[in-house]
Amino acid sequence: APRLKSFTFAENSMGPSEASQVLPLLLPSLEHLCLKGNPLGSEGIRAVAEGVKEGNAASLRVLDLEATGLEKEGLETLCEAMREKSLKVETLNLSGNAIGAVEEMEGLSSILCVSSLPSLREILVRQCGLTDETVKPLTESMGRRDLPNLEVLDLGGNRFEGEILGDL
Repeated sequence: APRLKSFTFAENSMGPSEASQVLPLLLPSLEHLCLKGNPLGSEGIRAVAEGVKEGNAASLRVLDLEATGLEKEGLETLCEAMREKSLKVETLNLSGNAIGAVEEMEGLSSILCVSSLPSLREILVRQCGLTDETVKPLTESMGRRDLPNLEVLDLGGNRFEGEILGDL
């Protein structure tokens, strides 16, 4: 039987309760999952994290969580899952979410390594409310060269004043 490899949800087509019902069924076969513009919040993100933890996201290469209401709690849950079970994701899009504080960036930086995301080539954190100060854990992580395949770090639309350039 053919496997469904890519799924893009229309914006505002799924909330947290739908995510916890639909994602466990879809994740095992998907290589590309786009949840952009769906208000998942922490509960919906937890459904993604549980799929990762249970090994059901092993085929996933693109995970697009842009503008999904991802905040501190959801990001912590997702990062914890990725620390437990590495993902072969090549593109991770977290843009348009309120994850611009130092604590959130420290959590994100903790999974930006070969043991959690060995294939990561592209990470997008556009319009997340990052500043020169709050992005430091991310730039320090890049400086350690823990992600040998990383080609793109997209920080567009954040509130930088220029100091960050010296850290990259």
